[in-house]
Amino acid sequence: FNEPRWLPDGSSLMTWGRDLKGRSGIYRIDAQTGAVSFVTESPINRVQVSPDGRKIYYNIAQGGFAERDVASGAVREVLPRFASRGNPELSPDGRFLATVVDDARAKTSAVMLAPVAGGEPRELLRVSLPERFAAFANMSWMPDSQGVIVVKGNGDFEAPKPGDRLE
Repeated sequence: FNEPRWLPDGSSLMTWGRDLKGRSGIYRIDAQTGAVSFVTESPINRVQVSPDGRKIYYNIAQGGFAERDVASGAVREVLPRFASRGNPELSPDGRFLATVVDDARAKTSAVMLAPVAGGEPRELLRVSLPERFAAFANMSWMPDSQGVIVVKGNGDFEAPKPGDRLE
C-alpha cells in the first residue's frame, strides 16, 4: 500500500495498492477491523480524499484524473486526458486541482489549475525548457488554498538527498 489517506471521520483509510492477484487500484482499510476492500482500479499509486471525505480523487489511464463518490460509487472525469505529468494535487478546500503540463512542441512546462466542479483549466505559470516543473511529489498547496508551491529545475534537476544542504 502507498500513501494512505484518512477519511475525515477516522473510520478508514484510502490507499493505492496491489492485491495478491496483482490487481492495482484504490483500497479502503477499516481502521477498527483492518478489513480491506477494493474500491476501483487505478494505474498510479496515489489517492486523495476530499475535505468532507465524501469523494476520492485518483489518476486514470492516459493522464486523466477522476472523482469517485465514496457512497454511491459514481465516477466522473475531473481533469481531461491531456499531457499532465505526475499527480495532480487537490487544494485543502477541495475546490481545485493543480498539475504540471508539458508542451513538447512549444518546449514549455506549465503549472495548471483546474476547478473540481468543472470548467476549463487555467495556466498559473509557464517556463521554457530546459527549465521545467518537477511533477512527482514536488507540489504543495498553501493551507488557505490561495497558492501553490512548486519545484522548478533547470533541466539537470535532481531531488535533494538526505543530508544535502538547501540554500
